[in-house]
Amino acid sequence: MNPQLIAEALRISYESTVDEQRKQIEAQLDTWASVEPQFPIMLLQICANQEVSLDTRNSAATIFKRYVNQRWVPRETDDPNGFSISQEIKEVIKTNIVGCIVQVPDKLKQQLSDALGKIIDCDFPGNFPILIPTIIEFLNSALTSNDEAVQYMVLYGTLYTVRKIIRRFENKSHPQREPLEMIVAQTFPLLTRISNQIIGRTIEKPSDFGGSLVLLLVKIFYASSSHDPPKYFEQVVNNSGGPAELLWWVRVSHELLRMAIPPGSPDDSGLDAKLGTLGEGPELEEKRHKADSWIWWKIKKWSMHILNRFFDKFGGLEIVGEGGDQRGHIVFANDFRRDVVPSLLETVFGLMVRNRKSLCAVEGKMYIPDKLLALLFNCFGNAVKYSQSYKIVKNFCGKFICEILYPIVCFSNKDLEIWNDDPSEFLRREWDYMEDYWDPKPCGVNVLVDLLTYRKGNYLNVVAQMCMQVLKNYSDQVGLLKQSGNTKLLLEISSDKEGALYLLGNLTRFLGSEQEFAKGLEGFLTAHVITELDNPLAFMRSRAAATLGEFYRVEWQNTDLFAKVLERIVVMTHSDPDFVVRVKAALSLRFLVTQKSGTVKNILAPKLPQILEVFLKILQETESEEMFKALEGIIAEYAAEIAPFAVTLTAKIVERFKQLIEEEEDNDHAGIAAGEALSAVHIICQAVWQTPDVLFSLQAILIPLFTSDLLHAHCMEFIEEALNILSFLTYYTAGTTSPQLWELFPLLYRMGMDWGNTWIEDIVICMDNYIDKGREVFLSGGANVRITDDDPILQVTFVQMVYNIFARTVSDLQIDELDCAEGCKLVNSLVQHCGAAPVVEQLFPAIIQTVVRRLGAKNNGIQLDSVNVLLLEVVLNCIIVNPKGTLAVLQNMTGVPEPGKMQGEFPNGIVYYVYELWRLLNDQSFKGERDKKVAILGLSTILRIPYQELPQVLQRALPNILKQIIKTQDALASQRAEYRGVNMITKENTPIDQEDGEDRGDSEEEVDSDEERDVNAFYKISDDEDIGGLVESKAEMAELTESARNFLAGETTGMSDYALDPLVDGEETTTPLDDVDEIEFVVESLKAVGSSSQELWGELMRNMTDEERQFMEKMVNYVTEQSALKGNTPS
Repeated sequence: MNPQLIAEALRISYESTVDEQRKQIEAQLDTWASVEPQFPIMLLQICANQEVSLDTRNSAATIFKRYVNQRWVPRETDDPNGFSISQEIKEVIKTNIVGCIVQVPDKLKQQLSDALGKIIDCDFPGNFPILIPTIIEFLNSALTSNDEAVQYMVLYGTLYTVRKIIRRFENKSHPQREPLEMIVAQTFPLLTRISNQIIGRTIEKPSDFGGSLVLLLVKIFYASSSHDPPKYFEQVVNNSGGPAELLWWVRVSHELLRMAIPPGSPDDSGLDAKLGTLGEGPELEEKRHKADSWIWWKIKKWSMHILNRFFDKFGGLEIVGEGGDQRGHIVFANDFRRDVVPSLLETVFGLMVRNRKSLCAVEGKMYIPDKLLALLFNCFGNAVKYSQSYKIVKNFCGKFICEILYPIVCFSNKDLEIWNDDPSEFLRREWDYMEDYWDPKPCGVNVLVDLLTYRKGNYLNVVAQMCMQVLKNYSDQVGLLKQSGNTKLLLEISSDKEGALYLLGNLTRFLGSEQEFAKGLEGFLTAHVITELDNPLAFMRSRAAATLGEFYRVEWQNTDLFAKVLERIVVMTHSDPDFVVRVKAALSLRFLVTQKSGTVKNILAPKLPQILEVFLKILQETESEEMFKALEGIIAEYAAEIAPFAVTLTAKIVERFKQLIEEEEDNDHAGIAAGEALSAVHIICQAVWQTPDVLFSLQAILIPLFTSDLLHAHCMEFIEEALNILSFLTYYTAGTTSPQLWELFPLLYRMGMDWGNTWIEDIVICMDNYIDKGREVFLSGGANVRITDDDPILQVTFVQMVYNIFARTVSDLQIDELDCAEGCKLVNSLVQHCGAAPVVEQLFPAIIQTVVRRLGAKNNGIQLDSVNVLLLEVVLNCIIVNPKGTLAVLQNMTGVPEPGKMQGEFPNGIVYYVYELWRLLNDQSFKGERDKKVAILGLSTILRIPYQELPQVLQRALPNILKQIIKTQDALASQRAEYRGVNMITKENTPIDQEDGEDRGDSEEEVDSDEERDVNAFYKISDDEDIGGLVESKAEMAELTESARNFLAGETTGMSDYALDPLVDGEETTTPLDDVDEIEFVVESLKAVGSSSQELWGELMRNMTDEERQFMEKMVNYVTEQSALKGNTPS
């Protein structure tokens, strides 16, 4: 076989239009790949052969990448095509692949570099030592070449390869970055020298060849400097002691940002024209694409990426890093702030004001791509964040708001074109959080919000006055322009007003918290927003509807007008001819329904069927998680009225969910929307939990979805929400005759035993509900099941499934300890609910052995106390259910089923070991009420066993056991007193914990005082402070404070009071032990000791302190009082 034969087959396969012929050739290629060891080498030869057609070479590169990905690592498989590449062939490939990438066209470079990435992942650095020397050799050969074309080709190909290599490690965590450190240390001495020559020459005399090399060099530095800069840069320091080479790269990035745009730029005329001046159209869209892709704009964009990264990390007074020379970082930060930031901000100002959209009166305005403009805004935002730089930009902030940001946020030709051509895409861009990084509109608004939140200044007045002036101009001109038919100017002023409303809508939090503005908001909405609901321009109707939703907290005095507005919004959701307007009106309803006035309820409740139908129709037309969230809000607010529509609504949502998961592979937003669809289903279930018939009908719709999709690995991203729904269904319906629901139990079992370890906590909640609510079915049922597709199908009982999950999570020391804890919770539920059943009781020896093995494992290292507590609770629960049997199992254990691991570890027996471990942990680790109660009941059960039948170690330990019971009971009573206000045993009053109690001490009037209405006052910081972690924490606290105030004011989009249930999702489970009064249980146990042996009782009392005896007397008194109360209660 030779490469020519393979190349000919590839050519025919690519060019053939006959499916059968193509399939035959592809089968032949697969056969050659399996039988010919030289096959990958021949593919590389074809890729490098310039006499072969480019399409054939590209096919060879594609097959080579797939071959390497599938066969570089040996695999255990019966597939004859699955053998791995021999070491000899691997060495040949590693020797030649870099050279091949260097010389092939760009179309092939991507495929071959992907294959190189796989090799690097598997072999570098240890088994690929020639990689970096080969790179350096090619770089040196390029520098010494006298042929400019050859020099460019080799440099470009080598730099392309270096970037691909570095990107394999770009986002690795600090401990995994050693290969990157090695690559940078060996290549950057040469790369910096090359960069100095090429960048300097290119800035002086720009050329396309030079530009493409500069772009690669900038990208290489960006990829290598993620997280902390590599340690290599700490080796060469400047006069101040900082990393000189690092500062050089940053300064070069600034020079590239500052350099003049070379002549020959693509035609960008008309790209920034105001709305109404010129339509976007395909011609302008093509212009925009060419302009944005121009290499010099790309260089500035990547340079700005670098500068923003360093500004964000080193622009403040506090330097945070994962490693390296922190002193060097501090020196570098000082150099950066002193030598780079002032001139950088001057450059950024210059570019922003020269942006053609700006209102600044400067010469030389030009088109700037949106992504670069967004990066410039981010840089300005960093300047606002840090104290030293804020002082530089402080006087520029007003100009930024009024002359730079405002024209950017106005509705544009580009917006209108996308709106008309693809309304769903227009909405997606508005909702996509990634646009916050790339779109100058949200980027600029984020800067403005930071200014208003953290910096002292009159910025809110600046924005408000500017916007009100725009609104006044619109009001003054709109009538005349409509009469004159001047469409162009009408569109312009409409665009201006839309931008003003957009800004004000993003500042509702600030306007509502300032008394000066808050009192005028209803008038503002009446005069400038409501009037636009009937505007013939769709984008104006959309902005008006969105603005009303954003100002949903306004308390309307004119309730009749508000009622009409609400009616109009409802009509718009189903009757407006424009899809975007219908969606915006529906989203506005999400917030307007939270108004607690009777007006909203009276208007919307009768229209609920129509509103739900509108939402379902819109959801069929878009992959919007925002629409699902809006639907969730409607359902939550009208939970009491939703029952009649719940079944139809759920069926439609499930149908849409299935469509979305089919679209997910090609559309990331479809997956997010599918997740929100499940959230909506969950809320519907919560809304009808008191309507069993409806809940059963929902179950019939949802179970097939669980069976076919939700409890399988291909729907892994939806598992958490799916299990939340299932936990709800199992809590409310598992105990009834629902065999279909029990068909899901084996699927949960398979998840817990195979691929679902991440969700073990949710799996345990569902299984606990099955055990608690369906005890009879659980004890008698089972299923044919297999763990993986390769395992045989076995008949397994439900009880055995629970034990198997417990044994897997507890026995396997490689499993996370938190998962071990979940396994303990599951088996505790089994023992507490079903321990008396013979089918469960016969598992006690295996359960106890599993627990003891985990407790005593020498290679378990330091185990979490909470895990040890749960392990011991398993034993205590077994003692409560079957005390003699459990102690017999412990007493008869001399080791564990794995010989040698624990022999000799228990010189006093396993009973003593378990007791001692419990005693040592008790004081500090039994923190929960239920933990303490289980401990009290378990140890009190031991007191009930006749003394002669106890193991000797427990006979000797009885005084200590009694002391521990009293001590734990005292701690439990005190813990309960924290929220009850009184200790039920000692009768002592205890101040209620203000964190958990009901008396908060703040009245609604206090919360709503004028002083408190300024939600931002506390978060303002001085000009000498950075907006760092402290302020981020304050921002989080502000959000929580706002939520708390909304709650106190009754403003919540969550479930209404009547729809909330304390056991939703089964997270607060019930057990038979909840009905046991542990104080009474202890007293009865003490009586059993006294009646069986006065001598033993006397010995126990002699070991008690006076305080302990007094506490015991108080326990007896408590039980007597409770018995008297029960006796006086009518039966």
